Amino acid sequence: MTSQPDLLYVGSYAGAITTVEIGPDGDLTAIGSTTDTACPSFLAAHPSGDFLYAVDEGDEGSVVAYAIRPDNDLERLNARPADGSTTAHLTVDPSGKFVLSANYGSGSVVVHPINPDGSLGERTRLRPTSR
Repeated sequence: MTSQPDLLYVGSYAGAITTVEIGPDGDLTAIGSTTDTACPSFLAAHPSGDFLYAVDEGDEGSVVAYAIRPDNDLERLNARPADGSTTAHLTVDPSGKFVLSANYGSGSVVVHPINPDGSLGERTRLRPTSR
């Protein structure tokens, strides 16, 4: 029986998410990349390990959903507006039902439901934070 390699997904301000394999001796090897998101500066994995979510940090931020394919490549599922500026952080709730994202520029938090296929639904909450 073969085991899956340990993987690391690295976002950047340079417009790429790089898939990195962690070898048994700790060596890191880039094995793939996707460049379909302008500024994927923060990433969060779904508890199932089947999906990855990224912020697209920009003046008009968004949240992007990816499926992690069996070959470990990323397949973009969809993107939803974060309804704020400079979307800088996100997390997936432990149940795997929602993605919460934080807009640094506009000072708000947004909630998107996660559909059964891993894609993001329409925003259900927009909450300004107190400053």
